[in-house]
Amino acid sequence: MYVDCSCVVATGSLICRAAKPAKRGLFARIAAASSSLQAVIVSAVRKFLIIDVSGNPGGDVDRAFNLFKLFFPSEFPYSANRFRRHEVSEGLVKIFSAANRSAALENVPNNVNFMSYSVAVTPDQEAGFESYEDLLGDTTELGTPVSSLFASFNFTEASGNSDTPIRGYAGRPLNRTQPFKAGNILIIGDGLCASTCSIFVNLMTNIGGVRALPFGGHPNGQPMQIMGGVRGSQTLTFDDIATVVSAAKAVYRETPETLEFITKEENERLMKVAPRPLEEFPIKLGAGQVNFLNAYQDGDDDLPLQFQYQAGDCRLYYTAENIYHPETRWKSAKEAIWGNRSCVKGSTGGTGSLEGRKKGKKNESEGG
Repeated sequence: MYVDCSCVVATGSLICRAAKPAKRGLFARIAAASSSLQAVIVSAVRKFLIIDVSGNPGGDVDRAFNLFKLFFPSEFPYSANRFRRHEVSEGLVKIFSAANRSAALENVPNNVNFMSYSVAVTPDQEAGFESYEDLLGDTTELGTPVSSLFASFNFTEASGNSDTPIRGYAGRPLNRTQPFKAGNILIIGDGLCASTCSIFVNLMTNIGGVRALPFGGHPNGQPMQIMGGVRGSQTLTFDDIATVVSAAKAVYRETPETLEFITKEENERLMKVAPRPLEEFPIKLGAGQVNFLNAYQDGDDDLPLQFQYQAGDCRLYYTAENIYHPETRWKSAKEAIWGNRSCVKGSTGGTGSLEGRKKGKKNESEGG
């Protein structure tokens, strides 16, 4: 999955949807296409840019960092994550960490290669971890054991792979001229913006200082969040989990001499409590997934983002025209932020919004 964007020059709009590439190798072309879209808008002498993330359930996380660097080349795309520590996650970290770095990159599934301490890096991208104990850490949140903070992945290493480039890393081209002022960018959406979409919006709003405008919701005259759905940084399907467990079995089977710190009894226990493949479930299930990684704001590593409330900076209700002609939403949003139209009364200055943060209303756990 990746965050795919198209452009409407007439209104200076960038529409981001979730889509699935047909084959590997498309990621580099997608990155280049994003640059081209931005160049088209700038060359058309557009002062304002509207990014529409409506109906975006997420996708490939590196797209969020890459697109953020397109708009804010001088800003650092911060990422910090934790997973819950329990018998299975700790056992997997021990087994995957037995492999050296090159073996881990080759044998540990890419979506969980951070579970090998030799691959994981700190949120500032400046250091790695000394041991699996260092990665697991000893932190608890509300009585729940969690891992140490780590970045989504090594940006430099990932950018050396032509399929997953991030601007400015591993020699990737980076236009250091910021194309739009933060105040001239607006993100709009319908409240469905989860996972990778929420990571992108979080970077744009909390680091870039961009405003967000959600449409719709209950007509209660209150602020509304644009990021709806899980704000975790990674989900794993049941099939993904089965693949990870299978890979751990293979690593244990192939490198027993390097796993002296895991007894046979401990490994047997791990395999007994590890999730089973879908076909072995006692009831028939077609599919399923869970949030595997919690994401955190820079400077606030105690509260996962999915428990933080972040109101949009303005809110609009749909009109009949907005429903029948979706492109009119961009015009409505533009008029509300940069024109003479008003936001819904009572919808501005909410907790976590730009105005709210200036007034000291931090992103915090709150219903709504």
